[in-house]
This record gives sequence, structure tokens and C-alpha cells, in this order.
Amino acid sequence: DTFRLVRTLIELGYLVSVETNGTIDASPLHREARRIIDIKCPGSGEEGKTHPNNLAYVRSSDEFKFVLADRTDFEYALDFLDRHEILRIGTILFSPVWSILDPALLCEWILSERVSVRINLQFHKYIWPESTRGR
Repeated sequence: DTFRLVRTLIELGYLVSVETNGTIDASPLHREARRIIDIKCPGSGEEGKTHPNNLAYVRSSDEFKFVLADRTDFEYALDFLDRHEILRIGTILFSPVWSILDPALLCEWILSERVSVRINLQFHKYIWPESTRGR
């Protein structure tokens, strides 16, 4: 199972990061595993499906990723950060939905709101054309 594999890799000396879709409970992951937890915004159609333990047991090594489609998602993310106070604990990643939200516009919003987050671009979509992905 995934939890056992993560533990084994850490015991072998590897640095392990696990990205989840946010709906499963990531709290059983080994304490040394870095957790990247996706928080679903309204634009995804999956809003509100974050597992409660992913917010109850936040570690300083945790990262929370918000994939944003528009200003509504941006405002949702800011409100979510404020309500759950994870901005002060973990690393926050804002990712623009590819070909939907201009990364430069997202950066303007972040700068104007003075929010301490990282931009997270889907580099594979910039590096490889769509026709070559998945090969």
C-alpha cells in the first residue's frame, strides 16, 4: 500500500513528497513525508471535498495547492486561507488552470492583495506541446 511504500522509501533515506487530491486522509503518512494537499476551488466542481484531517493536522512541511480558474476561485482561496489559518503554518501554492487563467493576471492579483503564496505553474505544459504529452 502507499503508506507502507512511503515509509520504506523514507527509511532508505529518500526525501518523499506525496501530492494528494485532498479528498483522502493524508494524516497517516509518515511524519517525514512532505504532503502536498490539493484544495478544491469552486471552478473545479469539487469544492468542499477536502478531508477534514488534512486541515486538522497541518505540519510546517505541508504544502497546500489551489488550482484557480478565475477571480472567484482566487477569492475563495483567500477566504479559505483566512478561515483555516494555514497560511501561517504551511506553504501555499496558487496554480492557474492551464489556458484558462493567465499566470500574469494571477500574479497581479497576488501582488495587489499582498498575499504570501508561491506561483505553481504546470511546467510540463510549457515544455512539451499537447500532442507529445502522455507518450
